[in-house]
This record gives sequence, C-alpha cells and structure tokens, in this order.
Amino acid sequence: MKKKRILDRIKLGVFMLLGIVLLTVLIFYIGSNQQMFGTKRKLIANFKNVSGLKEGNAVRYSGVEIGAVESIQIISDSNIRVTMMVEKNSSEFIKKDSQASISNEGLLGTKYVKISAGTPEEVSLSSDEEISTTEPLDLDRLLAELNQTGTNAKHITNNINTITERINNGEGTLGTLLTNKELLNQVQEMVLAFEQTGKKTKRASENMIQLTDSLKIASGNAITASSNIVSFSQKLDNDSSTLGKFIADTVMAQNVDKTMGKINTVADDVGLTSCRVRNSWIIRLFGKNN
Repeated sequence: MKKKRILDRIKLGVFMLLGIVLLTVLIFYIGSNQQMFGTKRKLIANFKNVSGLKEGNAVRYSGVEIGAVESIQIISDSNIRVTMMVEKNSSEFIKKDSQASISNEGLLGTKYVKISAGTPEEVSLSSDEEISTTEPLDLDRLLAELNQTGTNAKHITNNINTITERINNGEGTLGTLLTNKELLNQVQEMVLAFEQTGKKTKRASENMIQLTDSLKIASGNAITASSNIVSFSQKLDNDSSTLGKFIADTVMAQNVDKTMGKINTVADDVGLTSCRVRNSWIIRLFGKNN
C-alpha cells in the first residue's frame, strides 16, 4: 500500500511538473506574440473608422510584426483613438512621415495596423507620439457597390437577351430590317444611291472650286487693269507729261490748231501748184511728143 501511494504521488508530481512547464511555455509563447516582454514604446493613431480592429491585433511595419494594439477608445463621433505598443528597437524606423492604416489578412481575414516606411532622413517618432493615418477601405461599402453592380449587370444582360430575341423574331424596325430581305435590298439600293449622289456632289464641289479659282484670277486681272487705268488717269492729270500738257495747256492746243491750219494751207498750195504744172504747155508739149 505504501509503495502504491508513493507511486501515485510521484505520478501526480510529474503530471503537475509537466503542467507547470507547459503553462510556462504557453505564457512565453503568447507573450512573444503579444510583445508582452521586452522594452516597448507607445504610439497613438486616430481614425474615423477602425473597420473591426480589436485589441490585441498585430501591428506590422513593412510586413514585419513589431507590436500589438493595446487599446481602442472612442473620443468623439468622428475620432477613434488606437493605442499601440511596439518594440523599441523597431520603433526607431518609424519616422515622422510614416503613416498607419488598417488592413486585412486576405480579403476577409483578421484586421491589423499597417505602418508604412517613411523617409530615411526624417526623425523617428518618440513614445506617446501620434502617427499620421490613412482611412481604411470600407469593405462593407465596397461589397454593397459590387452587389449593386452585379444587379445592374444582370438587368442589362436580361435587356440584351430580350432585344436579341425580338430582333430574331422580326419585331421592331431593326428586326424587320434584318429579317425582311426585300426591305433590306431597298435599303441597300438607297445606300448605293446616296453613295452615287455623294460622288456627284464631290465632283460638283471640285468644279465649283476650279470656277472659284478662275474667278479669283479674273478678279486679280481686273484689279490690275483698274490700277493701270488709275495710274493713266493720274498721268493725264499731271501737267508735266506731254499728253497732260496737250490736254490741259490751252496755249499749246491753240498752237497745234494753228500748225494744223498751216499744214492744211500748204497742202492746198501744193495741190494747186501740181494742177498748174500739169496744165502748163511745156508738160503738154512733152507729153505729146512722147
């Protein structure tokens, strides 16, 4: 009996020792995941909507887990404060221009806080300092919009199917046009006539362009002729030219008249002299002898 009790106590002690070891390992495992051990630094982020983020969710910097969400507090109707505990060594890489956002592990996975890398030249954030944030994607609103889009696409597909069926049955103008061969031939003839009319119109337009060019040339010649006439009239008005003097100078005109009168007189005298010479007896005498 005594040996049996001793063995039972030994078994109980071993069982309790194993339980204590397992509990210690579990505590350290949970503590390592939740960053319960080691030096930490507190960071604060303010969001309008945390989209289901919970206390204890991970905080990741460029995909590496560096801390956890310590608390979530509602400050106002448009401000929710998220307090994060991150490793001190890792927090040195979080800069003033780094940004925190809420992301998902997969499409519908667990929420976590994602911190983006900032500019290397910037100063690191201190403990209890606020980090700038970007609002998370509202997955519910996105799913609602996708659902509405799917519903609209379904309606459009149904309408297309109805229209196609009516066309195949020869209903409506388009259906009649596609199913009635005689009407289709008439439409084709009409289109051909329009095409021929278009060609004739094009040729007429080209002829009109040529006529317009000819009119432009004639107009240019008329302008040149009118310019010459104006120049000629200006020269006539100018008393210094010969023709202008002849027209404008009355004295010269009188002299010309006198000269013409003298010329006429000389011509008359020459005619009279030639008549007298022909009638003289010497001319007659020599004329008979010849």
